[in-house]
Amino acid sequence: MELQIDIIYASGGAVMRLTGKVDALTAPQLEAALAPYLENGDLPGLDMKNLAYISSAGLRVLLAAAKALRRAGKDLSICAISPQVDQALRLAGFAHLFNIAACKGYPG
Repeated sequence: MELQIDIIYASGGAVMRLTGKVDALTAPQLEAALAPYLENGDLPGLDMKNLAYISSAGLRVLLAAAKALRRAGKDLSICAISPQVDQALRLAGFAHLFNIAACKGYPG
């Protein structure tokens, strides 16, 4: 299973929907998809409800994105999250770094 990244436009802004898995092979794909948004400080919310797996490489990408946004005074928002990814974030001690809540206008 590969990583699929879709941008969904909702009334509250864009949401990046991740489907599949983020591992050492697909983490660079996620990093590249996030980069333009991090450059302008306007990262869309992340929908990770269809993300089956995230490795430490994927967690590093999310951590770097959260840190970059925090420097700009913003938070990384996760609109929806699968139980597996939620557990990975909590076990890694990263859950507090993200705003895990519904994104405005996104049916998720």
